[in-house]
Amino acid sequence: MLRNLHLRDFVIVAEATIRLDRGFTVFTGETGAGKSLLIDALGLLVGERADPAMIRPGCRRAELSAEFELAQDPSMHRLLEELGLDDEHGQLILRRTLEADGRSRAFVNGRPTTVQQLRQLGERLIDTHGQHAALSLLGAEAQREWLDRHGKHGALLNTCRSAHQRWADCRRQREQAEESDAQRAAELASLRWNLEALESLRPRAGEWRDLDDEQRRLANGEKLREAMREAIDRLIEADDAFATLLRRTVSALDSLLAIDHRLIEPVTLIEGAAIDLEEAAKALKRLLGSAADDPQRLQAVEDRIGRYHEVARKLRIPPQRLEEHFHETRPRVLELERLSDLAALVNEEEAAMAQLEIAVLALREKRLAAGFDLAARVNRFLPALGMPKARLGLRLDAVEPAAHGADRVVLLFEPHAGAEARPLGKVASGGELSRLALAIATAAAQASPTPTLIFDEADSGVGGAVAQAIGDMMRELGLSRQVMCVTHLPQVASRAHQHLRVSKLERDGITTSAVEPLDHPARLRRSPACSEGARSPKSPVSTHAS
Repeated sequence: MLRNLHLRDFVIVAEATIRLDRGFTVFTGETGAGKSLLIDALGLLVGERADPAMIRPGCRRAELSAEFELAQDPSMHRLLEELGLDDEHGQLILRRTLEADGRSRAFVNGRPTTVQQLRQLGERLIDTHGQHAALSLLGAEAQREWLDRHGKHGALLNTCRSAHQRWADCRRQREQAEESDAQRAAELASLRWNLEALESLRPRAGEWRDLDDEQRRLANGEKLREAMREAIDRLIEADDAFATLLRRTVSALDSLLAIDHRLIEPVTLIEGAAIDLEEAAKALKRLLGSAADDPQRLQAVEDRIGRYHEVARKLRIPPQRLEEHFHETRPRVLELERLSDLAALVNEEEAAMAQLEIAVLALREKRLAAGFDLAARVNRFLPALGMPKARLGLRLDAVEPAAHGADRVVLLFEPHAGAEARPLGKVASGGELSRLALAIATAAAQASPTPTLIFDEADSGVGGAVAQAIGDMMRELGLSRQVMCVTHLPQVASRAHQHLRVSKLERDGITTSAVEPLDHPARLRRSPACSEGARSPKSPVSTHAS
């Protein structure tokens, strides 16, 4: 449930804090005062697109925040955990800032978040029915979306989308196979020829580098052995070997340690150097022992290198790329061979279509059930809305399977007893459309688990007893959840549990908007200044309703 809404420098609102309660709340006021701006602000806080034009003229930034009280809803707490967010002891604070340069930032409980995450949260917090709902009823797509939202068909729609994507992929592969058969056949023949040459070589990972290293080592065996023998001699075996000279130096200095203890460090370093030289000599002796001539191994290595060069010349690529080319060619050949099997591709496409048909049929059954339920709920409201003999019905026309199913949803309307049920847009008047939109919104709201319902002038185009009935309907909805309505109708406003008046103030050429409870007028303070940084005690502040 929405507890507080705070706006600063938003459109014509300098600053307003609106405290809300349970039940049915109405916003009233003259046209242009800013009633719908409150709804727009909530839309931004639940992820709608931001526009720098929403910043109050002359200001650099707009700030909006809303505080929600969370019910014991396990699904909401799971969603917060999935998003890596905390509920702050049953509270959720959404905040958003709009910058004049077009940037926008979002926060949940003080933590930076994404607009997509705001949308995910907003779907669980607020359900808005706008003032143009009647016009949207005329569109087939909108009618389908109304029905799917009422029937909670999200999981079935996801199944349909996945099945349709799978079928579309199979169809695309089959069409590509039919259109590029000659080109594919030429590529396959070339790759098969390449693969045959590569299969004869069977290059192993890292083999070329290892062969190259080993060939150079075997081909220069005598030079390596001679260099190692000379190095061993200089290090430890000659009379003036380096290690021997270092040992003599250590002995000479060691006898002087009693005279000058500062010699300890250089003596230790020299002794360590002598040990390192001796270890190096041992390593050279081990290499020398294993560095015997091996003409047969050298021949085998050079033969293998020759095969690499032979295949590389044949394929016109460097020998070091043969192993990579081998692992690229095999899967491409398998793919082209599969695409060459047109019958198999047709079978795959038919199987994917069968799965899609199963999915759309399951969705159609749920749509029919949801449609009957929605129509029954709506028809219970029509007498109170001045249409006692009118009836809403539904028809599903079969269409080509698509991501959203295989149905065209058609709302049918009987304006009076004995009238032919015809598509809604062909028979309903403007006033009837408005009342039907409100009845559908109310029926859908009753079935919705969303704790806060918002009607933005959804009662436009009606009056008199019908307006009174609308007020009664919304008040009844307010007994089980939080309902907010922007209205011009006194009959609707009189049924509210809480009444907030929105006023437009113009002083010194500055236009601002203020919100006050009708029964407890708030103190209003006016300022032409924008809220940029801290203000001094004498600085004016934005219009504020508390």
